[in-house]
Amino acid sequence: MAEARAIVERVAEPYIAAGGATIEEYADGHVEVRPKAASAAKVWFEPGEHLHFLCVGPHGNLHEVLVGDDDAWKTELAGCLEAVFAGRYVEVVSANRRRLTMRFEDPAHIVVEHFGAMRDPNYGAPGEHRYAPYG
Repeated sequence: MAEARAIVERVAEPYIAAGGATIEEYADGHVEVRPKAASAAKVWFEPGEHLHFLCVGPHGNLHEVLVGDDDAWKTELAGCLEAVFAGRYVEVVSANRRRLTMRFEDPAHIVVEHFGAMRDPNYGAPGEHRYAPYG
């Protein structure tokens, strides 16, 4: 779990050093990276033994990063974080608000789909939402 937190810190460090973000680590192990710009997506990260939780944006939409036997999870996590911090993260919420697409663009190229099984999922307002970089 310390390795996962170190990845968050390493990827966030240039944005923090430039004054575009702050980072806070909590006693329970989760980390929050908050952008200075209100139009950027915040990150809430909770490492786990086999699964890491990456929550992004004002609604905390979730991407689960599975920890496998290889190092692919490290590349996935770093790529998703870099996409968010660099302003290459997009959320698309369907008109009926029951479907969410999370797009982590370059360098990650990962798409996550959520289909609301709950009565009233809170994915945000319908439409495409592109978040600003942590600049």
